[in-house]
Amino acid sequence: MSEPFELQWGDVRRSINAVQERLENPKPVLREFSRHLTKEIRENIKAGGSGWPPYAASTLARMEATGTSQISLRGTVRADRVKKTASAMRKLEKRVRNEGWTDKSKKQYERLKKRLANYRKAEARAKKQDPAKRNLGKRQSEKRKLLQGMPGTIRAKIKGNTLLTYSAADEVGAVHNYGEGKEPKREFLPPPNMGAQLDHLAGLLESDLGQAWETGKGR
Repeated sequence: MSEPFELQWGDVRRSINAVQERLENPKPVLREFSRHLTKEIRENIKAGGSGWPPYAASTLARMEATGTSQISLRGTVRADRVKKTASAMRKLEKRVRNEGWTDKSKKQYERLKKRLANYRKAEARAKKQDPAKRNLGKRQSEKRKLLQGMPGTIRAKIKGNTLLTYSAADEVGAVHNYGEGKEPKREFLPPPNMGAQLDHLAGLLESDLGQAWETGKGR
């Protein structure tokens, strides 16, 4: 015995229109996929990449000989910290010349001023210590990972119906990604599992179209 079936054309037309709309506008799916993809790229970098060459022997030897504490074996603040603070101060001075003082710039100046004062105090304390008892922290080789700053530069944007993933480090990112001069290739764009990522995107698109057909709207 056959069951009665009633076709509601209004519902069918609504579903067709919803599917057509999703096909013409994949941006909601691309936005969801972009969050997934950028996370995968960042995690791959943090894990040390796939088949990336290690640090050069000379670089590794230097990091083995260098600690991570604020004060070096010589009793002075490490040069990279001084350089970073000096760079921040120069940028602030330039902004103040162009824009004048603001509440934000005043607070930043006070923070930098306090940091420089702490450097002086730390060096003064270090001079009173026995160098042999100075705590130099862990070796840089223990803490410094390959491209450790690169995950924070990974971005994604949608132009039209196209998803673009890139590194905000621009030329520096390109040098690492493709290799240049003495810098070996450590590719992070696209990620090594891009095939699996495209399968994930296909699943999202299929799910979105199914949801559009069933409910009359996608994501």
